[in-house]
Amino acid sequence: MAKKNASQVDSGTRDKAKQLREAQAKSDQRTRNIIIALVVVLIAAIAIAIVFVVANRPTPESAAEGLPEQFREGQPIIVSSEGVGVSNPDAEDLTFYFDYTCGACTQLEMALRPHLTDTAQAGDYNLLMQPVITSGGAYNVAATAGALVVAAGAPDLFLEFQDALTDRFYEAATSEDTFYQDLDASREQVAEIARGVGVSEDLIATFDTDAAQGYLTTATNTWVAADIQDRTQVATPEFVAHNKNITLTGDTAEAVIAELLTAVSGS
Repeated sequence: MAKKNASQVDSGTRDKAKQLREAQAKSDQRTRNIIIALVVVLIAAIAIAIVFVVANRPTPESAAEGLPEQFREGQPIIVSSEGVGVSNPDAEDLTFYFDYTCGACTQLEMALRPHLTDTAQAGDYNLLMQPVITSGGAYNVAATAGALVVAAGAPDLFLEFQDALTDRFYEAATSEDTFYQDLDASREQVAEIARGVGVSEDLIATFDTDAAQGYLTTATNTWVAADIQDRTQVATPEFVAHNKNITLTGDTAEAVIAELLTAVSGS
């Protein structure tokens, strides 16, 4: 049997290494494709979401005095052509139920950015952003506490703050950072995010996680008990217009926004 010389061995090694690199590149591409698919195939994301039912928890008569007045009964954060916190009386409502620690909600919201809020600001609908409890991570409570205060006290900063809250959870959920499971760590992160978008220290000092927990309990119990047409499961993310669940099938942000507009129009 003929022996391979050194150059043949080196060539074989290089070929093998090249094959391994190509295989790894294909694997990496498949992984990227899977991630992209999770972001844009929104109906799959909805199916993945698992609801954390709180219907049997005590329901407070109000969310608590630690909240801005407009949110004390569990009301959503409104985004419209009139601004944050103000409804456009000439536009129909589109409600978005989500949890700040729901992976599918995060993927959906990031995939639709900035179309979802841009369309609301253009006057095509009032976007009612309704935090509820599904995944139930501690960060959901801390983020909700911050979001409600910023929406009420610094509405011009709310959309930037909302994006930053979502981005921070996505960053953690796609790494080994588990801060979102701990309430104290979540409070610190939310305060830091707020500072980063220009929220004043006076407002940050009023972020009240106890009040936010009461708000979330009220909002979630109302959501779970609602008789929503065409709803097959109580899970986030969920869009509702005219008291009907909207099933999303579009595979691009533009296609999904078109579906939402069709539902809002009632056609």
